[in-house]
Amino acid sequence: MWPIPQQLASLYENMGNLPKKRRILFEILKNLFGDNHSNVANSYINLGSLYDNMGNLQKAEEFYLKSLKIYENLFGENHSNVAMSYNNLGILYENMGNLPKTEKFYLKSLKIYENLFGENPLNVATSYNNLRSLYDNMGNLPKAEKNYLKSLKIYQNLFGENHSCPTTI
Repeated sequence: MWPIPQQLASLYENMGNLPKKRRILFEILKNLFGDNHSNVANSYINLGSLYDNMGNLQKAEEFYLKSLKIYENLFGENHSNVAMSYNNLGILYENMGNLPKTEKFYLKSLKIYENLFGENPLNVATSYNNLRSLYDNMGNLPKAEKNYLKSLKIYQNLFGENHSCPTTI
């Protein structure tokens, strides 16, 4: 059974049809692990990212939400994979122009990361930078500045004052 689906996936890759390739590989994972497994959730993220990059944002949302549901079922609300899923959804909603949903998911992600890791890890800085970008796009420059400065402080604490910081405004 294994070689046939893998060969079909390779055929689709050679044809340039990555969605079909990923779908077949995803079905293999689901058959191996069942519907509620972290590998299946990771595949949903990959499919979501693929559709996001292709510009099919509704399909991307569908897969990101499925991934989130699995992570919440497996790990509960306070887990880094759940925070990552919230962040992915925040980015997606920002791309869709749904700024209230963007803010909701970015804030959820930030809260989990701070609860898990404290106020200085890189993913907390990234969360602040995402909020900076959101508030900048919303025209709320005081909030953008506040989040930028928090992000910058963490980057400087982690990498030093003279390090090239990925945060820009």
